[in-house]
Amino acid sequence: MPPRPFGLPGRTDSEFARFRLGKLVCRKALFFGVFQLWHCP
Repeated sequence: MPPRPFGLPGRTDSEFARFRLGKLVCRKALFFGVFQLWHCP
């Protein structure tokens, strides 16, 4: 388990994990969108 970041005293570990997963999915979706746009003629 990663240590809880400073400045977020009310978050639980499961909420933090869900938040990180959401950020990762968003970044991956954005990356694949740019990838498709770049490869489309």
